Amino acid sequence: MDQYKTMFEAAVKALAEIDYALGIGADGCNDLEGTLFRIAELKGEAEAQVEVRGIPVGYLPAYELQRLASGHDAKLRSAKFGPSSLDGDVPVFLRPNEGEENEA
Repeated sequence: MDQYKTMFEAAVKALAEIDYALGIGADGCNDLEGTLFRIAELKGEAEAQVEVRGIPVGYLPAYELQRLASGHDAKLRSAKFGPSSLDGDVPVFLRPNEGEENEA
């Protein structure tokens, strides 16, 4: 029985940390609807960004932004694999050249 109690306590702690990361507070870990609602909100925000900007062509590690700003090159990661949570990757989008936005 102690094993199940330990697993349950670990699950509750993990859910509290997920709620905290979602910005809804660790105390709401027993509110499934609140957690799912926040996840749906975040997915909607991400989908809205895709509609506005398109699909990213790649991801750039956050630490490479300083190099780009100073005129150096940077290593772009493939969009195929998605961003790396370890490096705080930021998406890179291609912007049409001036005057090409209305063509097509």
